[in-house]
Amino acid sequence: MAPFDFSIDDHEFQVIAADGEPVEPTKPINSIFINAGQRYDIVVEAKNDTQESFWMRAKGLTGLPWLARSAATGLPGFNDEGLAIVRYNVVSTSEPTTEQCEDIVTVNEFDFTPATPAVLPTTPSDRSIVQFNITRLGGVISLDGGEYNILRIPDQPPLLTISNGSTTADLPDSANARALEYGKHIEVVVVNSMNEQHPFHLHSHVPWVVGSGQASEEDIYNNNLPPSKLEGAMSRDVYTVPPCNTDEGGHCVDVGYIILRFTADNPGVWMMHCHIDWHMDIVLAMIFVEGETELQAKGPDAFSSSLLSVCKGDST
Repeated sequence: MAPFDFSIDDHEFQVIAADGEPVEPTKPINSIFINAGQRYDIVVEAKNDTQESFWMRAKGLTGLPWLARSAATGLPGFNDEGLAIVRYNVVSTSEPTTEQCEDIVTVNEFDFTPATPAVLPTTPSDRSIVQFNITRLGGVISLDGGEYNILRIPDQPPLLTISNGSTTADLPDSANARALEYGKHIEVVVVNSMNEQHPFHLHSHVPWVVGSGQASEEDIYNNNLPPSKLEGAMSRDVYTVPPCNTDEGGHCVDVGYIILRFTADNPGVWMMHCHIDWHMDIVLAMIFVEGETELQAKGPDAFSSSLLSVCKGDST
């Protein structure tokens, strides 16, 4: 659930893929931040002149800005560091005596160079703002400056409702649904009104991350933000939305944001949500209805029998 820093004592490695997306091999680093749901492929520089063993570490990051609670609030026996052993002497059974490197060399999650860089349009066809918070009632979402709603999936799955001829506008406000026109180049700004980071994920899409930071709500809604990275932006499956800036009392001043770009070329009803498990439990999520007209033209007969059998119940 918590993000963590991955490292191997006294070893360097290069990242060659992020969330399954190939990247140019990074410079040799000795640590990488991994958020909930993120994945990395790495090539480790092995040693050829040792019989030692080394600790491999996954150090959990707790407390603000990573999580609202710190490791100290965990249950008795809670350990915020996972350990494994890298052995060069396969017959050895002793534990390593190595220590974690103090001089950290790493790469930010958005600073990788894609193996196949893309050049994106200067102006998107559609811009959507998804702002979120967590209240005593659960996760709440505001779409394009509207009222906050807790996601309540209708009894009839929206995918079937739309394919049977309904529109996104026919769905209740509590569906947290936003329509996207098929084939358009979409920009989504995900806005964090909390003082902790959140890893977000959009089903069936791997968007380009073209911007991230903190700003006032006014600047976000007026699109008065620093220039987006439209050449060589990194595609990510899971992306960290930074926390808000806070005053001395811990209250949010500026909000955190991340800017995503993608082409709406995959008709369907797709959920976007926080990848922290219990945040999914409190439905910190919304849905995009992509290609509404195309779904209606195909109708429910376009779906496989296995999909329809799953959707007969309350499943989404």
